[in-house]
Amino acid sequence: MGRGKASKPSKKRKRDDKSDPNSDLKRRKTKDTSTDLFPRGGGSALSGIEIRKLQKETEERLLSEAGGDYETFLKKADRKDRAKERKKKKSAKRSEDDALTSAFITPDLSNIKAISTVRPKNLHVGFLVLAAVHTVGKRRLVVDLPNGLVGTIPWNEVNDVFSERHENGEVALSDVFSPGDLLRTVVVALASNDKKTHKRVQLSVRPSLLNDSGRFSVDAVEKNTTLYGYVSSEEDHGYVVSFGVEDSECRGFLSKKDAAEEWAGKKLCPGSVVNVRVKEVNKAEEGGTHVFKLSLKKAMTTPMSGDQVIAVTALMPGMLVKGVVKGTVKGGVLITFLDFFTGTVDAQHLQDPSHRSGDLEEFYTEGSKLRARLLFVDPEARRIGLTLLPHLVRWEHATEGRPTGDVVSNAVVLSVSQKAGLELLIPCHTGAYAPGYVMLSQASDGDTPQLPQDIKEGDMCECRVTGSNRLDGILRCSLKESVISQEMFSHSDLEAGKDVRGKVVKILPGDGGVLVELSPQITAVVPVIHLADVIIRTPAAKFKIDQKVKGRILSVNADTKRAYVTLKKSLLRSEYPMLTRYEDAVQGLVTEGVVTGIRDNGLLVSFYGNVRAHVPISQVSHSRLSGPEQLNEMFHVGQVVRACVISSKPEQRRMIATLKASPDDIEPGLAEAAGAALSFASVAVGSIVSAVITDKRESSLLVDVGGIRGRLQKVQLADDEGLATKMFNALTIGKKLKRCVVLVRNSERKTLELSMKPMLIHYVLEHRSEADEDAGVHQPPESYNAVAAAGVGQVYPGYVLSRPQYGVMVLLLVYSEEVGVFALVRALSQRAQMCDQFNEPAKAFVDGQSIRARILSTAVEQQKVDVTLKHSQCHSTGGLYLSSLFESQRAVAAVKAGSHHKQKLAVWKELTVGSVVECVVAGKAAFGCFVRLADERFDTISGFVTNAHAGDNASLSEGMEVQGRILDVNPDENILDISLDADFVKATSKKSLKEGKEYKGDIQLVKKTHLVVSVLNGKELLCVGAPDFNISQQVNALESFKRGQSLSVAWDGIVDKTTRRKIARSCSGDAENAVTVGSRPSELSYQNAGIESKDDVRVGMVLQGKVQAVKTFSLVVSLGLHVRGSVHISDVVDEETREYVLKRFNVGDIVRVKVMRITEQATNKLLPISHKNPIARRVIELSMRPSVLATDDVRVLTFESLDKGQIHVGVIHQVTADCLWVHLAPHIRGRVFLLDATRDKKVLDNFETSFKVGCAVRVFVSSFDLERHSIDLSLNAVNEYEKLIGRRKNRLTTEEAITAALDSTQKGTQLFGRVDSCSEKGMVYRVQVAAHKWGRLSFFELQDALPKHPEQVLKIGQIIKCAVLEVHPSIILSTRESRINAGKAAAPRDPVINSIDDLKGDDILRGYVTTANNKGIFIRFGDLTGRVQKFQASDTFITDIPKQFPPLKRVRAKVVSTTDNRVELSMRKSVLSGASLLSLSDIKVGQKLPGIVSSIKPYGILVQIQKSAGVRGLCHRSEVVDAEEQSEEAAEEPWRSKYEPGDYVLVKVLQIDVPAKKLSLGMKRSYFDAEDYARAELEEEEEEGAEGAEEDDEDSEDEAEAAGSSEDDGDSDSFGSDEDVPEGMGAIEEISADMLLESDSDEELLFRGDEDDDDEEEEDSDDGGAASDSDEDSDAEEEEGADEEEDDDDEFDEDAIVGEGEDEVDASRLLESDSDAELMLGEDEDEDEEDYEESTSESEGEDGMEEEDDSADDQGAVSQNADSESEDDDEEEEEEEEEEEGEEEQRYSSDAAAGD
Repeated sequence: MGRGKASKPSKKRKRDDKSDPNSDLKRRKTKDTSTDLFPRGGGSALSGIEIRKLQKETEERLLSEAGGDYETFLKKADRKDRAKERKKKKSAKRSEDDALTSAFITPDLSNIKAISTVRPKNLHVGFLVLAAVHTVGKRRLVVDLPNGLVGTIPWNEVNDVFSERHENGEVALSDVFSPGDLLRTVVVALASNDKKTHKRVQLSVRPSLLNDSGRFSVDAVEKNTTLYGYVSSEEDHGYVVSFGVEDSECRGFLSKKDAAEEWAGKKLCPGSVVNVRVKEVNKAEEGGTHVFKLSLKKAMTTPMSGDQVIAVTALMPGMLVKGVVKGTVKGGVLITFLDFFTGTVDAQHLQDPSHRSGDLEEFYTEGSKLRARLLFVDPEARRIGLTLLPHLVRWEHATEGRPTGDVVSNAVVLSVSQKAGLELLIPCHTGAYAPGYVMLSQASDGDTPQLPQDIKEGDMCECRVTGSNRLDGILRCSLKESVISQEMFSHSDLEAGKDVRGKVVKILPGDGGVLVELSPQITAVVPVIHLADVIIRTPAAKFKIDQKVKGRILSVNADTKRAYVTLKKSLLRSEYPMLTRYEDAVQGLVTEGVVTGIRDNGLLVSFYGNVRAHVPISQVSHSRLSGPEQLNEMFHVGQVVRACVISSKPEQRRMIATLKASPDDIEPGLAEAAGAALSFASVAVGSIVSAVITDKRESSLLVDVGGIRGRLQKVQLADDEGLATKMFNALTIGKKLKRCVVLVRNSERKTLELSMKPMLIHYVLEHRSEADEDAGVHQPPESYNAVAAAGVGQVYPGYVLSRPQYGVMVLLLVYSEEVGVFALVRALSQRAQMCDQFNEPAKAFVDGQSIRARILSTAVEQQKVDVTLKHSQCHSTGGLYLSSLFESQRAVAAVKAGSHHKQKLAVWKELTVGSVVECVVAGKAAFGCFVRLADERFDTISGFVTNAHAGDNASLSEGMEVQGRILDVNPDENILDISLDADFVKATSKKSLKEGKEYKGDIQLVKKTHLVVSVLNGKELLCVGAPDFNISQQVNALESFKRGQSLSVAWDGIVDKTTRRKIARSCSGDAENAVTVGSRPSELSYQNAGIESKDDVRVGMVLQGKVQAVKTFSLVVSLGLHVRGSVHISDVVDEETREYVLKRFNVGDIVRVKVMRITEQATNKLLPISHKNPIARRVIELSMRPSVLATDDVRVLTFESLDKGQIHVGVIHQVTADCLWVHLAPHIRGRVFLLDATRDKKVLDNFETSFKVGCAVRVFVSSFDLERHSIDLSLNAVNEYEKLIGRRKNRLTTEEAITAALDSTQKGTQLFGRVDSCSEKGMVYRVQVAAHKWGRLSFFELQDALPKHPEQVLKIGQIIKCAVLEVHPSIILSTRESRINAGKAAAPRDPVINSIDDLKGDDILRGYVTTANNKGIFIRFGDLTGRVQKFQASDTFITDIPKQFPPLKRVRAKVVSTTDNRVELSMRKSVLSGASLLSLSDIKVGQKLPGIVSSIKPYGILVQIQKSAGVRGLCHRSEVVDAEEQSEEAAEEPWRSKYEPGDYVLVKVLQIDVPAKKLSLGMKRSYFDAEDYARAELEEEEEEGAEGAEEDDEDSEDEAEAAGSSEDDGDSDSFGSDEDVPEGMGAIEEISADMLLESDSDEELLFRGDEDDDDEEEEDSDDGGAASDSDEDSDAEEEEGADEEEDDDDEFDEDAIVGEGEDEVDASRLLESDSDAELMLGEDEDEDEEDYEESTSESEGEDGMEEEDDSADDQGAVSQNADSESEDDDEEEEEEEEEEEGEEEQRYSSDAAAGD
């Protein structure tokens, strides 16, 4: 909204909608204050004829007084009436604005005691407030208001267009609004609720209400103004936007291209509300329609400037402003903005939740600057509310911290109020914290809820998220035990097919059914047809309120919060599987559904989850129906039927089913038998079953197990991931899988989860007898606990379920010998127990990987199991891994063979390892040769021979028959490994292989999974496997083996069934045989005398313990029976380690420990206040540090004992992108900033991978805060400090050494920094050099040669090496090679310019453009800024200087003068090259010269002479074209349309007057011949070629600079703040382009045109000129007046400039003669100097206002705008005078024309 003009009061507004419910509000806003001048009814004593007669007589009388000119009379009368009306409206508006504005002027802080927040009692009609959409309904929006309030917006309170389209069904609320959208609203109605104490708030988003009361004024709209409106219509190329103010004839246009790029919400349509920014203003004359060109870009992210708002009535919620902290009071902060307004920020809307509990003055110091957004405007109470919440300031949706219904166990108490409730910090899944709030009513169960007495700030509590406020970004929570323990809290907890219980709460009218409450938060509808198996017409007769019912979820929609339940007993008792998804509807599936529709072509049957099937009329019954009418006799809606799926198309949500009795009755080809029928009760976990594939999905198979649905994941097809993928790709629908093991039984859905992993199948078969296999597996009893069956120390098979950061979650198949059943147990392996060498979970394992795990500990009550996956403790025995691998290969080969799998397997039984076969060479390659078997039965099998086994490879040729020996087979790939070595083929031995005996063998073949070893002189071949289940993804243990290497092996009699490969084990000292399956850890081999319970343990005792568990950051140590302690990872070592500290510890190790502390911890359970919170456990903290064990003292590190300069050994707990988190003690953690961790650039570039979690490091305490418990540490300072202390010379004190070790930013030093941001406007990078220090790197300090694009040289986050130039008052950095390698680097291409004394008169410099307009250019080089006047910009005429010289363009300029602290520059090529230039005295009459058209005047053409010192002359209009060139059809002045500014022309010198500095030119064609034109064209081509060559030189120079640059690449980003511009930039900082474009009437300009003075001088010249023609002078004046506005925009020193550019042409003398036009020069240097100084000082002031975040050192002056209203009055009076003068001037002009 503009500040320059006050808003006009709108007339009485028409109603936006016929059904507008806000008539009260609108009547209140348009209240008529006029008095009744006539009797009731408005009657008059005069008739209409009499009234018109009196009017006519009055007009005639006034006309006679005006002299008889009726038109003049009407104009004057109308003008006076309009002037009076404007003054009257202004006076009334000013008084109203003054009254409202006075309430918002900055108040006295002593009168403000506390911040008032938005409460129900403060709301009233007309209250403006910001809201966020919470829920989008069909007829209303539910929105969140500040401080937890809720309101509604009906559909008819959006706008008229939306209401009309909504009534016609063309658009819905969900098409326009989305949850989280921020809206500007106004309160239109308040109603009390009988059930609740607060008010019901009804809001509106109508632009007609929000833009009323002066908030919208057409006169105030200008460029970059933010407006609020709605889309009224959609056109071909964009949208028409209306602003709801009917009295104001204005419209906006928003292009579709702009809308598509910026609109982040729903698709724009008529009726959508939008916040737009004005890009262009096209104001029409009075009575016309104003058109605004709009944009969505930066509409809500551009802050209001000080000159955009003046009246309170123009304030609207959602405006972004720049504010200054005025002070802090109880409950919030006072902020001033827009010069004189003051708003309040309550505690809920501070920048960070942690600020609420701290001292506000510490975070919000008086005078600090920040950005805020208007939260509410209360015109009645005269209050303005602001918000500092980051998401609202950025105008973004609030991020959802935790979903509704989540139970949070570690919420942190931020503040406690016995009257209001609790403020919490809720940890999110992303690692951040979200604010939470617990109302007093949700603190505890009971009639009088209250907070627990022992809860205090900093405690951790358990709560449940019950909702959220999308505006405040706060989660609503509850501490009630009844709420936390609820199973069904939200609709997202429901799923179709789930059995539920509830109670009847309402009987819905008509056929609505019954409303059932499933939980206090969830209600569901039971449709009439689902009340019972029979249709109940009167539900009230069967169901009573509070009656308990049992049902099943039919369907649920969590978005709309609707759920439907069935109470049909036939469905609840059904044994058939439930169909809840179209994807589960496999062919042949039999299930039960409900008839929901009867059609002519069949039935519509519905199942669970909105799944429907069409039953054709032919599939309804065995007997043929006579017609559709029989369907109504056989079936009714609500009937339960049994259906069998015929076909299903999930992507189209279509399904066809049949009601025939069994699958045998389905038409042929539509169903497939799945084997013998099984009952679900007969299948248990561990059962071996066969299955038929019914469907194939992306990563799983759906199978049928004897009529039971099952699923087989891809990873469950084999123990090896690659073989599982091959198997999955080979399997097809209809394939029968003979042997699968059942892992999971879902009793509710009657489904099974299966596996084909050979390891699991072997485990099951080992624990089942033949009798058990025939009889099946027994079901476990109800009291069976699978965790209790898992024996500690036992090894069980399983697979990886997931890989969180803290370890690996696995599922183990456990067999209980006592009960004789199998069970699937979930267990966790901590990171320390995953591998023998520390590794990350994501790298060591993959999901679904087969593993073997050893049980470490179990907790039956908590259902927790800890296991270890270390290969040293869980390796397989008996060749299990290799047997599983070979079996999977055989299975893949059988699947690929299809129906011929028996013949295929029989072939492989003949091709056994070690057998000799006849081969034919098929081809040779560099790494070996290929062979095929001579036997035709094996034509599909290929053989491969490596060079090592090829024998005499040179003698082999294609087609040659050879004899070979099989080394290894690969059935799934149809490949043999063959040896052609003659000695090896014929190898024999008299000895035979014996089981268990150790043999010395030679490695013949090294494969990825195993080795082939020959023993007994090559007679026998054995396969030895090195990888295992747990390490298959970690390392390739066979890389170190080579052919011919010796290896000791032993064969235990294991032979592969198909390929007859013998599987052996290595006897070379591997850990494979160290532990056997089922072995238990040995009993405790130590004794601690007197330790029988925790009460016997005392602080300071040194004990022996046994490691019970190795966790990621601690050891659990057993000190005795039922006595355990904990050793934190920080209490293990005293020295630095590069390896994981706990790597060397294993379960069962005996360790020596010392008791450091004994703490008591509560259960953290929320109990009623009448119960005490008992102590649940006592924690014993131990230490294993050698230094601690060596002394008798017990010194525990605490925050109070920390001191700056201390050196400690800590353990890295976490590595982030910019810091290390190091544990100094179990409860003390500090941060090491990235740049304080190392001085090695390679380490800095790979920071996260260079440091490992769990390694010990030595750290230096650099700073700490006891109140916040924050510690800053340093690794670099350790060595630096020790060096300083150890020096003998210049020995420092301890404090001096600490300071010197920490201070790395000393002048002259070099350091590493990280690029933080970039400010293109300030030409500076912001570089972080320490944890809390930043420096400034100017664009001129980047390289010795200024880069062409300095903003692209460095990237955000890049690590760079810098030299420190200055330290005070701010850190100034440089990356120039000449500064970093002083004395070694070459001389800089662009030297550093620090002051004006460094410049010389003829210096040629390179710099960057700061600002430019059509009057000149400002260039910055180093710390100085110079000016290039327009005539010094180029030798040729430039039409658009800003376009050719944008900001940050690198240019070359020559210093012209350096006087009075000013730098004048020239960019003309002639000046830069030093070429001689023509002056006026060098030009001769008759000389023909090239020139450039600079401007076209009514009296002629101004031409600038090429290669001259700014010499310009005038070609009079009579000397432009020859007389014969003018034709009768030509325009009145054809010479004006023939040329344009910038044209290259040839001129002839007609007359020269050097003393008077006049130059007259001619351009007639008759003055020149063909040679003249040819010579001129040649010179023009040479000029263009010279310019192109210069550009090529610049480009080649840039390429050379880029090639020589050694900076690393990084991520680029933008830096929008100017607060980091280095101080001391010189006398001239930067000139704002806006200042150069302002009008002379507002402020003095840097470059000021003298058009007004020229006009006056022209009039004087016309009166006194002897040779001027009066008629032509009159025509020239008239034409110049018509083009005055155009000339003003295009000119910069439009008058002719000659000589050295110091003089100006007096345009008034250009009209002295028609034939001999002369040029006159004048002086204007002094005036330019004053403008230069004034604009420089003004630019420094305005830079301070344009900065987004001003630093504390910036002292930019903030200018105040003058009173705009008084200027408006003067402008309107001047407009009236100009209208009168224009009429007189037109009259005089018409008289002069008549005289001609």
